[in-house]
Amino acid sequence: MCPLAMISNQFNCHTNTYPLAMISNMLSSNDYSFAAPIQSRKRLSFSSYRPACEGPASKKRRRVVTPTPVVPAKKSVRFAEENNTFAFKMVNVEDLQNAWYQAREIASFKQDSKNTVYAFYRANGDYSKLPKEHCIRGLEHVVTPTAAMAQKKSRKERVTAVLYQQQLQRDTATSNPELLKLVSSLFSQQKSEDAVRMAAADSTIWTAQF
Repeated sequence: MCPLAMISNQFNCHTNTYPLAMISNMLSSNDYSFAAPIQSRKRLSFSSYRPACEGPASKKRRRVVTPTPVVPAKKSVRFAEENNTFAFKMVNVEDLQNAWYQAREIASFKQDSKNTVYAFYRANGDYSKLPKEHCIRGLEHVVTPTAAMAQKKSRKERVTAVLYQQQLQRDTATSNPELLKLVSSLFSQQKSEDAVRMAAADSTIWTAQF
């Protein structure tokens, strides 16, 4: 066997190591007795090997952690009692633009309302003298102080009733959106009936004129 191979084999098999100076002297004197095989050598295996810092008591059992399932929050959606759905297969850009009022159209509506109010004042509040291209309907709260006060009072009563019901639910630690909706509907029901009645009267007058 080659001397270097014998030295390498000796280093791999022994647990002890030799100083570098001792190895150099042995090589120069051709003395390879230190590389003789040792019969009492014990074979090491990976299964029996254990670091000195690790003992039987240091072993820890791996703990299996089961993740806690996440319960999704309960969501509620309130729908109207009646739904009218209109489906269109294809809608182009022009139709989408025509579905909403443009800024210039809204400005035109406001200007028409101003012109109607000016015409009403020029007629000294006489509906019969108002030109046919003008209609005062929907502008009563602007031209009549009594109508303005009545509208303001009705809105205030409705808002006050809803706020009172909300505070009552907070004090009792309850939540009932349907009751809030009912309270608001009761206070606006009279206005809705008045609007239907006035629309029917206007329709009769319009039909008689034309």
